[in-house]
Amino acid sequence: DTEFKVQQPAPETPKVVSISPQDGDKNADPAIAFTATIRNGTTSLKSDSVKLTLDGKAVDATVTAGDEGFNTITFTGEGLFVAGSNHRFMLEFTDDGDPATSESVSVEIDVAAYVELELPEAIYFENFDSVEEFEMPDGWEGVNLSQEINAELEPDDFTSAYYEGWVNVAMTRWSNSGSAAQKATQPAPPIFVNGTRQVLTGNALVADSASRNGHFLTFVYTKDFDLSNHKDVHLGFYSHYAQNQDSSGSVEYSIDEGETWLPIVYMLDQADIVRDDEGNVDAVTTLEQEHADIAVGYDPDTFEEVGGYYGAYIGAEISEALAPYISGRINDNQTESKRYELFRLPEADGEKTVRFRLAKSGTYSWYWGIDNFGLYSIAPSSMPEVVEASPAAGSQGANPMPLLTFVIKNGEAKLDPTSVKLEFNGTAVEGITVTEIKIGAEDGHQVTYQVTDLLEPLSQNSFKLTYTEDSGENRMGTYEGSFTVAEFTKRTLPAPLAFESFDDLEEFALPEGWTTTSYMNEADTIIWDEDPDDWISMTYSGWANVSLDRWKTGPYWNEKSQTANPPLLINGKAQFPSGNFLIADSALRNANFVTVIETKDFDLSEAADVHLGFYSHYTQNQDNSASVEYSIDGGDTWLPVLYMLDQADIVTGDDGTVDAEATLNAAHGDVALVNNILFQDDDEIWDMEPLEEALGGSYGAFIGAEIDDSLAPYISGRVDDNHAESRRFELHRLPRADNQAKVRIRFAMNGTWSWYWAVDNFGLYSIEETTPTAPDIDSISVKGGVVTINWLGAAGVRLQKSTRLAKPDWQDVPGTNGESSAQEVADQAESYYRLIRD
Repeated sequence: DTEFKVQQPAPETPKVVSISPQDGDKNADPAIAFTATIRNGTTSLKSDSVKLTLDGKAVDATVTAGDEGFNTITFTGEGLFVAGSNHRFMLEFTDDGDPATSESVSVEIDVAAYVELELPEAIYFENFDSVEEFEMPDGWEGVNLSQEINAELEPDDFTSAYYEGWVNVAMTRWSNSGSAAQKATQPAPPIFVNGTRQVLTGNALVADSASRNGHFLTFVYTKDFDLSNHKDVHLGFYSHYAQNQDSSGSVEYSIDEGETWLPIVYMLDQADIVRDDEGNVDAVTTLEQEHADIAVGYDPDTFEEVGGYYGAYIGAEISEALAPYISGRINDNQTESKRYELFRLPEADGEKTVRFRLAKSGTYSWYWGIDNFGLYSIAPSSMPEVVEASPAAGSQGANPMPLLTFVIKNGEAKLDPTSVKLEFNGTAVEGITVTEIKIGAEDGHQVTYQVTDLLEPLSQNSFKLTYTEDSGENRMGTYEGSFTVAEFTKRTLPAPLAFESFDDLEEFALPEGWTTTSYMNEADTIIWDEDPDDWISMTYSGWANVSLDRWKTGPYWNEKSQTANPPLLINGKAQFPSGNFLIADSALRNANFVTVIETKDFDLSEAADVHLGFYSHYTQNQDNSASVEYSIDGGDTWLPVLYMLDQADIVTGDDGTVDAEATLNAAHGDVALVNNILFQDDDEIWDMEPLEEALGGSYGAFIGAEIDDSLAPYISGRVDDNHAESRRFELHRLPRADNQAKVRIRFAMNGTWSWYWAVDNFGLYSIEETTPTAPDIDSISVKGGVVTINWLGAAGVRLQKSTRLAKPDWQDVPGTNGESSAQEVADQAESYYRLIRD
């Protein structure tokens, strides 16, 4: 790699150092707005020289001089850009020098597709802004069955009694709660109703399980609304919802003062929806099936337990008639359920007492915010229309091999299913399916098409759906747009020499010939029984082969469920623990945890260019380490593959190189220390046997290789408590395994209540390597306070940055994978850049 040092000089003349929107943005926000920051140099900006044009026409821009020579240029226009339209801003200015120096910056954008709804005047509307914070609108009532964590009423403590259930809270306050970054995620693409962007603003109704590590179960009931003079009744509201694997959210309505309830929507993890052999939703099984990880509360009047299955939280009678109202949502996805929800309420037409029931359940399980709650009378459309699409037009971060799905609601005329046609990236496709469905209370069709080729990272892909009505006029409907694929890492591997996914094994069984060895400290509290449902039992005292369904019920699933970012695809398959897989889980074991698993010996006597590959679902803690080694002599000696530990514990020399001996031999008071080996006797009863001397206290104590400085290249610093950066497909060359008949792999994990390591898709491969060209930075320059770095871009090559070389903190520069240049504001006293290749 090549490294450069960058210092922050002042520009000679004023320069633009930041600008929004970005030039070349293909998914620009539809808001008509512009912002730029101009930094003064030895000369300063002449404020009255600033000119801004939009599509060749002058607009009024505001110039604000700030501290330290930074000037802000802003412009906000009325209305919105048309979806898919192209626009060009031109900023021109001069300095106060003599002679004056002129500058100009051009920004060209393509506006994203976005959702725009026009609704009639509301029959009833509530945005909660005129309701005093922590109070409910007149006639609304909250009922909470949540686990009490803090009985005090503390507005700024999100574990307090104020937040045990639905609460009307100011967004300025809620923005300081836990998981604030996720909660701040807005709909993508944006949503506008009658020209107003749909976000939580002012006050909003919130049910926040994300800040409460406990059972969360809450309901809110509205007053009765008199709709006796209204027909075609619809409920609409902005829903700021995030699904978790163990949460649910529901909306129902009643026309008899709450005696009985009718369905509107039931949101739950799509993985928990049970379907029959034909793919139809089995509503009864879905709602009545018990789950060990979902919320349980207690009725304050009867003291009876409430929960344990999703149907326990709803008011409607459970039957197969609820199937159309069950809406599968994506676990941990922070954008797909940020929606404007609009539902037809057929039984509410002409009724005098219509009330609503909103329920949220979870266990440390994200959140649901509701704003702009309204009732409307909306006459049906004359034509069938697309009411939902996935990926939606204008969406970003789409799956690289998506199932295109379109939901078409019938209007006064119905869809002609035989007329449906789809173009993808300009080419007509075959293999689409059209299925008749219920959309809540209304009729419609679902159109699907599975993209079969892996789309390129960050590629923009277009679709055009056409159809006709089934009436004599045969009017045509069209829905078209584009979406952008997420950035992801992909790799194609050859057929493996050996492969183990663990899926064909009985849970808790190991592959033939694989063995585990685990250790303990006799001072630790130990539960000596095996119990698959008890995460501190002997079942999990070391490496174990468990199912994903079971691991979901364990501790810290919110953290464990986080995926690689960007996603990893190996031979087209996204990498995440699935089916069965190996875990070494120290996350709830308040004890010294040391475990080793060794594979059988693999005969690679006829294999060259041997590589080990596996998906590694790892999280580093400040006091643990994990290692991979291999042996070619039946385990008598071990060779290095990978040593993972907290980057803060890596000892380096003055030149920044790793000192392996000092790193691995350093004593740490918080690193595991064990004095007994665990074993099972002939009756499979667990016991322990003392070691001749204690094992641990340093990272090197847990490895098999002889410690010397040759191990330095294999030491990999990881980020403490980061649940994304060590989600990797690890692929390592094993040079001394070529043509060897006894190749064995050793995985070791140690900790003290120290997160977890999951291993899946273990494989040995023969991969002929070509000598890669070392990626070099071609040029680096600083102008106007902006660093520009250029290089020859290639797939898998990305730019990294560090603020120092002694104990460097290399971090990826976002959006540089596969690119050939980057620009950054020179906001550090010094920075270092390098290129790396995956």
